[in-house]
Amino acid sequence: SDDMPLSIISYLPDGTILYGNQALALMEGVSADDVVGGNLFERLDPELRRVVRTTLDNLTPENPIESHEQFSILPDGTECWQEWLTRAFFDEDGRPTQYQGIGRNISARKQAEESLRETNRQLEEAIARANDMALEAQAANIAKSQFLANMSHEIRTPMNGVIGMTGLLLDSGLSEEQRSYAE
Repeated sequence: SDDMPLSIISYLPDGTILYGNQALALMEGVSADDVVGGNLFERLDPELRRVVRTTLDNLTPENPIESHEQFSILPDGTECWQEWLTRAFFDEDGRPTQYQGIGRNISARKQAEESLRETNRQLEEAIARANDMALEAQAANIAKSQFLANMSHEIRTPMNGVIGMTGLLLDSGLSEEQRSYAE
C-alpha cells in the first residue's frame, strides 16, 4: 500500500525503477510517478551507490536476501538513517533479473544508540574518577595511620621519661609540699 511508512522499491539490475511507493517518493522529495522509470543508481551519491552495489554483489541464488544500513541526506536537508532489506530474483542461469527492497527509517534508533554510547562514555569517565578518588582516599588513610603511629611514639617516649623521672623524684627526700606537687 502507498500509505505504508515503509519505503518499497522494485528495480532491474541496471537500476531502472519498476515500482516505488509513496513513502519512497516522499523520502526523495518527489511524487511516486517521478520515481518509476528513473534510475536508482543515478539518484544515489557515490558513497551510497557503493553501499548498494556491495549489497547487490553479495546476493546469490543461495543467499538472495541481505540487509544493510545506510545514511543519506534527504532533499529537505534532513539527515536520515535507513535499514534496507533487499531481495534478488535470479534466472535459471543464476543471473539477477530484479531486485526488491523494503526500507525503514531508523534515525531515532541511531540517535538512541549514539546517546547510549555517550552515556556509557560518561559513565566510564565517572567510574575512572571514582577509582582515582578511592585510591586517593586509601593513600590519605594510610598517611593518617602513619601520622598517628608516629605521633603516638613521639608523645609516648617523652611521657615515659617524665613518668620515670617523677618516680625517681618521689623516691627522694621531698618535703610534703614537693611530694604533693610531684604526685
